[in-house]
Amino acid sequence: PDEISGHTVVAIGKNAFSYKKFKELIIPETVRVINESAFSNVTVDNSVEFPAGIQIDEKAFFSADMPKEVTIPDDSYVGKQAFAYADLDALTLGENVTLDDEAFYYSEVSELYVSSGNTIGEKAFYSCSKLRKIDSQGNTDTVESVIDKQAFAYCDGLETVNIPAYFTTIGEESFYYA
Repeated sequence: PDEISGHTVVAIGKNAFSYKKFKELIIPETVRVINESAFSNVTVDNSVEFPAGIQIDEKAFFSADMPKEVTIPDDSYVGKQAFAYADLDALTLGENVTLDDEAFYYSEVSELYVSSGNTIGEKAFYSCSKLRKIDSQGNTDTVESVIDKQAFAYCDGLETVNIPAYFTTIGEESFYYA
């Protein structure tokens, strides 16, 4: 809910819903922060919706079983290991999304769609062996974007990589053993 006892919900606390099962998970527009481990080891069957500008803290969805497609909306931040070891299929990053180091470390993501203004942190997708495709959403903005070092290292299943021109920085060993 966006309100509890007349108070606006602006954050979801640490371990608030760990190990729960949901048919769908819709985070209200009023929520600005999902705290550490809030949904760790959760199972979501159908869909997950995040509001734009959300801050998803460290290990918030650690080892979560997510629906097939997940979108991180524009102007959002995803913390260290926020989705590490998570099981999801397609991931879409909105514009100006920042992924901290190891954000999707060892996750089961198979397709990644990037956008202008993305910052993909160090080892963000490290050892995501099921990752087959990296592509753009088709936006042509010129906001500089960054792929940090070892961001896709050991993603040994990569078949298609389309890095748009707005990625002006690609760190060392970004695709090491990929």
